[in-house]
Amino acid sequence: MKLRILKFIFPEKKRALHLSYRPTWDQGIFSGLVILSLLFRLWELSDRPFHYDESLHAIYSWELFTGMGYRYEAWTHGPMQFFLNALSFSIFSDTDFSVRLPYALAGSALVGMPYFLRKSIGLFGSVAASLMLMFSPSLLYFKKITFGNPFIFF
Repeated sequence: MKLRILKFIFPEKKRALHLSYRPTWDQGIFSGLVILSLLFRLWELSDRPFHYDESLHAIYSWELFTGMGYRYEAWTHGPMQFFLNALSFSIFSDTDFSVRLPYALAGSALVGMPYFLRKSIGLFGSVAASLMLMFSPSLLYFKKITFGNPFIFF
């Protein structure tokens, strides 16, 4: 009886639900590689003038952003990049940086893709593949400019 009264007066504290996430070493390695590749791709992103195709992609995205709509042209590689650029315009304003930003983000995400192959090719092989994707001169160049190539890999 006395115990019931004490439990009524001083109820047991319910344990709070503790959700803890502890990343593994390989997740930390790949996160670091993706962040480092993002820095490489964002470095001087808007310093170079546009290529001809980039200017067309930028103008069609700007027309979509300003409300002129989207018209499909078979030679412009599909609508996804224009909608992503228009979204980038709405978040960051219409600058050279915001035109190239979705492509740089996709190129950086590409560096993290070998993480999902680590059980097949091993941790060392997947880290080596990520490093090759990160430091490849051609990928580093083409993932900083507005071509549809980065989105093909997804």
